Amino acid sequence: SVSNKQTNSKSLACGQAFITLVSISSSVATAAAAVSNHDAVIVGATRLRIPNAVACQVFYPASASVSHNNKDPYFRPEAAQGLAEYLGMNPNLCEMLSCKDHPCHTNAEPASAGNFPLVLFSHGLGGCMEMYSELCINLAAQGCVVLALEHEDGSGCYAETQEGTVVSYKRPDNTPYSREKVLKFRTPMLEQRMDEVERVMNYIQEATSPNNNKETQSAELLHKILQSTNSKQICLVGHSFGAATMVLVAQQQVPNLNSVSLLDTWAFPLSDAVLNQGIPNLPVLSIFSESWTKNRETSKVIQLLESTKDSNILWAPNTVHQSFADTGCWLPSPLAKRMHMRGKQEPKHEFSASVAHACVNHIRSALSSGNSSVDAATSDATTEFPKFIKELHYAH
Repeated sequence: SVSNKQTNSKSLACGQAFITLVSISSSVATAAAAVSNHDAVIVGATRLRIPNAVACQVFYPASASVSHNNKDPYFRPEAAQGLAEYLGMNPNLCEMLSCKDHPCHTNAEPASAGNFPLVLFSHGLGGCMEMYSELCINLAAQGCVVLALEHEDGSGCYAETQEGTVVSYKRPDNTPYSREKVLKFRTPMLEQRMDEVERVMNYIQEATSPNNNKETQSAELLHKILQSTNSKQICLVGHSFGAATMVLVAQQQVPNLNSVSLLDTWAFPLSDAVLNQGIPNLPVLSIFSESWTKNRETSKVIQLLESTKDSNILWAPNTVHQSFADTGCWLPSPLAKRMHMRGKQEPKHEFSASVAHACVNHIRSALSSGNSSVDAATSDATTEFPKFIKELHYAH
């Protein structure tokens, strides 16, 4: 009967959701345990809105005396719903992301000893402030404060403006895919993203100024975290469309920038004028997944990097574009690899830790005013990619 079919369908959905939840529980918990032991650094996290800018999730070294507090969910329910709509999936599956406790010590007191590098992270298409939690946790565990921004340009799976308006993913029309179409559709988004990043940077400089007297009760934790950072040396990191965002920010040559780390840059939405300008006066680290080295649009990334004076380029064997995000940890390994959420030979969690390790080495090298170098080995892999690229060293 129809009633029985509906019941069976609901039971199947709940069963699938339970399987997903079990996978998420073990994967996120394993990742959090692994990174929380990194040099005994305890990682805190808090979600908040930067005044006159965007919402974000902040990952930071927390006080050693903090008691474990996981009252917040891994994903906000509304963000999980937005992700389901973006993916066209059963909402019950993505809802499980909001049933799992956050892997960090939420709203914990920040570590008092500081001068930590300050990282601004920009997500890719369909992303949100939670989508790269494992990578951000790894960066924080190695002594960085990370602001994972949530852009309100319609490129993410979910965002909410300061006025409370929900911003869902905006899809292009059904006309044939082309560079001209991408430039026309994505350029306004990139301009808004660039403005959002710059407004966050302006707030950081105001908040950490010795003359600042605007601290409020709601911003108290944020101010404490920012006071533990080196806010005069901001590090830009982005994945895919987020990397394209950070290219544009870096080209503005705004003060107080330290370095740029680009993860699988989607350069197709950047004009040739932008690509030919490169990134001046800043050390650049570019990390490619193996699948991105074979992408038909990779030539545009090479065009950008060849125009950039100070760059180090790495690639990671057996990885895919989604390897940088948390998605590869959400499903059992065979299914995640089959769905191209993780490389076929890619071990769980190691890539995220290795990317963070390379980024932190790059950041610290720039802070010490030396040449931006990372721990890498010359690749002997057979690939059509430029021979100057090096293989990412996996940090165990």
